[in-house]
Amino acid sequence: GDIRRVQCFAMKAPGRSMWSTASFNLELANGMVGHLTSSYDIARGHPMERCEVAGVKGRFVVEDMWREATLYPAGDPVKSVYTNPVFGGYRDFDDTFRERIHTFVKQVSEGAAPAEIDGSGADGLAAQKVIAAAIESLDTGRVVELL
Repeated sequence: GDIRRVQCFAMKAPGRSMWSTASFNLELANGMVGHLTSSYDIARGHPMERCEVAGVKGRFVVEDMWREATLYPAGDPVKSVYTNPVFGGYRDFDDTFRERIHTFVKQVSEGAAPAEIDGSGADGLAAQKVIAAAIESLDTGRVVELL
């Protein structure tokens, strides 16, 4: 959903000139809250990212970009876990880009209208606004309003 407010904390590991570990706190327009934590300073093989979003109907957690998603529905003690398969799943980060490009080309070749394209230009602009808000939050130490 649309993101209403963003707060970001980040650090630069010794010897790095750019932010290498960050935590983003998000409030969505529909009232849900979440966070994304990422670190490029840990040893490879450990999860680099974790995203968690919660609302009144439940919570989901995405571990390490594409490795696993867990859904925790409100009012139901049974959770659902989706794990990237060893065979036929994403092998590495580059696979996510290949899949994105493949899906775009397929949708265009099948005649999808611009509004039906997954990951539209509007979606990209919305994501860029969140990134700009996170940078502003880093610079000012404040929560940044988007909507």
